[in-house]
Amino acid sequence: MRRVDPSGNLTEGPSTGLFAGLRRLFTGTKPGREMPNTVAPPSPDGSREWAKAKPLESRCPIGKEDVCRKLTLSYWHTGLHNWGVLSKLDNTGEVRPVSGVRHLVDTLGENVKYCECVERLTIAAHGGLNESGGFRMGDPATESWEVIGDLAYLRGQTDYSNVRSFGRAIKGVMCRNATINIISCGGAGGQAMSILAEETGCSVNAIEGRPDVGADMFGHYMKSSKGVVQFRPDGSREDIMKAGDVTYSVW
Repeated sequence: MRRVDPSGNLTEGPSTGLFAGLRRLFTGTKPGREMPNTVAPPSPDGSREWAKAKPLESRCPIGKEDVCRKLTLSYWHTGLHNWGVLSKLDNTGEVRPVSGVRHLVDTLGENVKYCECVERLTIAAHGGLNESGGFRMGDPATESWEVIGDLAYLRGQTDYSNVRSFGRAIKGVMCRNATINIISCGGAGGQAMSILAEETGCSVNAIEGRPDVGADMFGHYMKSSKGVVQFRPDGSREDIMKAGDVTYSVW
């Protein structure tokens, strides 16, 4: 993508506060300190309650058109007012904080009203286990994480059952030909996003490397250290942004 000036959105220059806040969100570190995406295995206690619940579904009669919505659900833990940053990017729609995957699914269901569907869903969270793709949410104090990605990576195996369950849980409120954006470190790794695209029927855009945000005279922007990949329901994939490309909008 090329830099395109968004209309009527000027700032005085880069904001280190915004940059530092989102850096802590995605890396779990303070500026100047690098830490690999290595965490404890996901906690099993109650973390999959959402997967046992009835999947979300469209509440519109057959033959009646849904109203398309844009929605951003951003993982929250104390000290990170990151949804304020995301709301300044174009194409994010309404931005809501969430505390975990169960809260994400519930919030999605609560915010999609009668005869509505989501045409663009953006999820901001930490990266999956050890750069293996997907995303994770949970309690950073206890490292009680829930991973939407490869659950068995640390054992040298693969287990994407959470990705399939998550895709089935949200599929019913996604519009036809919808897009899901995953803003997380290394989200494009492994098979997680390809499986999510297959399960939901949506195109899924995910980051390779680490996401960065900032601001310049044209507005707030986002870029990735290695680029952005789009995964499609038919199993194909395409690089839609290269390393260092700047966008003032979610994809």
